[in-house]
Amino acid sequence: MDQARKVELLGAKLDYELNVLQSRIEDVEDGLNEYERHIIEIEGRVRDLDKEDTRTSRSWLSWGGHFFNRTTQRP
Repeated sequence: MDQARKVELLGAKLDYELNVLQSRIEDVEDGLNEYERHIIEIEGRVRDLDKEDTRTSRSWLSWGGHFFNRTTQRP
């Protein structure tokens, strides 16, 4: 009789631990999903900035000429 109670107690403890583990797994999955959403959002921002930079950028020679002209025009 005592052994049967020990087995029942161990079974109840195992069920409890499994429920705790399941809850933690769900928390980790939620965190990973949120992390993935953030990464996708950042990638989109980078793409937008890259497109904007491509549209408004000047060549290095143009920048160099602009800088050179500014430094030579000072009194």
